[in-house]
Amino acid sequence: SSRTDERMGRRGSLDSPASAHSRGSRGSNGTHTSSKPKLKSFRCHSSSDPLACLAVTSDGMGGNIVFSGGHDDIVLAYGISSACALASLYSHRDAVTGICIIDRASFSESARHSKSFIGSSTSDLSTHLMISCSWDATVKIWSVTLADGETVSINREPVAELFDADSSIVCLDAIEVQKCNVVICAGCTDGSLVFWFCGMDGTKDVIHRERAARGSCSCVKWTTNLITGDTILFAGFSAGNISAFLLRDKVLQAVSSLHLGSPVKCLDIHQNLAVVGCADGGLRVATFTCAGRLKTEPRLWKNVNGGASPGISSVCIRKLSGGDGGEVAKHAGIKQFLNDGTLLCSIGAENGNVTIYEMDNNCI
Repeated sequence: SSRTDERMGRRGSLDSPASAHSRGSRGSNGTHTSSKPKLKSFRCHSSSDPLACLAVTSDGMGGNIVFSGGHDDIVLAYGISSACALASLYSHRDAVTGICIIDRASFSESARHSKSFIGSSTSDLSTHLMISCSWDATVKIWSVTLADGETVSINREPVAELFDADSSIVCLDAIEVQKCNVVICAGCTDGSLVFWFCGMDGTKDVIHRERAARGSCSCVKWTTNLITGDTILFAGFSAGNISAFLLRDKVLQAVSSLHLGSPVKCLDIHQNLAVVGCADGGLRVATFTCAGRLKTEPRLWKNVNGGASPGISSVCIRKLSGGDGGEVAKHAGIKQFLNDGTLLCSIGAENGNVTIYEMDNNCI
């Protein structure tokens, strides 16, 4: 059973949110006087069809590109500073439900120049790999080149097409391992998981299938333990479970599972914390060991998006720090803490609201 902490604003719990509207005091004439700047939309892109996934990356020269996928079956690259569509790709035969971008600069020199390595045979100049998945039950890998000025080029021929899923794919994540390989995980509507290993030698093998047993898979997230170097996958399911899998030497091992009491909609990982958004509007935070073993009794915060308690559709947790991140926090009207224990947690709700909280990592 989950522990509940409703003491909002106290140290060790979620602090008061910096919402999309500024808070302040009333002036002498009874009007509302804002004491904090408002969160403002920077750029906006709209689609006639629902969007299903987003991935953000940098061109390395100060530009930022958003790759979006949705029910129009198209992947669109959108420039943040240029405020326009930069490239599009139509290949999937149904809604694009997941996108992951991997920077090829993280690979070893030998991997980047290997002709058999994924992406090398089609474009030696490509800077990134884009991995997309769809309700059409396929995963596709693409060579993408990003250049100064938010310039995007997508090779129209996929590097690889993976047809091993038995049902529609609803989520995907990929991670670079050993500086020369990529491991991909896709979660399906029947609750199954499929894992692929794509190596420097050109191999693209299914290394594990997890049978359907937990309701539909709603989210998957890879992480690497900074101490042991172990690669761990976390998956959330509509039955209310999150499960952890440990990857070692191309072998997946189920490590632990935890029941949260509400269908899981989204999750994010920070160090040893799994932050999970659920359909009941509650935010759960579970800790895990270096090997990915989830500890019991996750902490629960109810109604984080208001009394109506809409389901949480997306969550992102990052450490507050100086530099650019501090400037973002400053201009957003969010109190900036520079100690090691303060995290910034952004939560999206099914009713369209976004709420931003401060979270003390040291007291979870």
